[in-house]
Amino acid sequence: MIGSFFRGRLLVCLFKGVLLSIALAACGVPYWLLVGMLGGALALIPFVGPGIGYTLAFLLALLDHDPMQAVWRIAVVFSVGELGETMLMPTVIGERLGLHPVVVLASLMIFGSALGMFGLLLALPLTAAIVILVRELVLPALKQFADDSPRR
Repeated sequence: MIGSFFRGRLLVCLFKGVLLSIALAACGVPYWLLVGMLGGALALIPFVGPGIGYTLAFLLALLDHDPMQAVWRIAVVFSVGELGETMLMPTVIGERLGLHPVVVLASLMIFGSALGMFGLLLALPLTAAIVILVRELVLPALKQFADDSPRR
């Protein structure tokens, strides 16, 4: 289960790295492949990773563009990258863990609001573990209880 979660997360990060690389190349940022793939890899770290990737891309874009143009170009590129990751993550990771995308989003919101950034990191593995426990322990017990109850 944990392995499936991380494989799904790495697949989403790879997709984001490719998307960022293509967009940075279109914007004319030097070292676009390195910066894009690094931005995708750093997406494993919530909040901090994309900030580091954005800062690095912005500093490199300043070498070839004026400051305001660099700010807008890099902001648009990383906003599209974040949007792509947000749209893809519930589907890919939910499919890998056997969870519906709505359950993935709900667990991220619940654990994120309850435990903050630490909750966001633990949300999906804990939700998958809870679903497995319910499937393996609670549902068979309820089925047995329903079968053993007297009929009227």
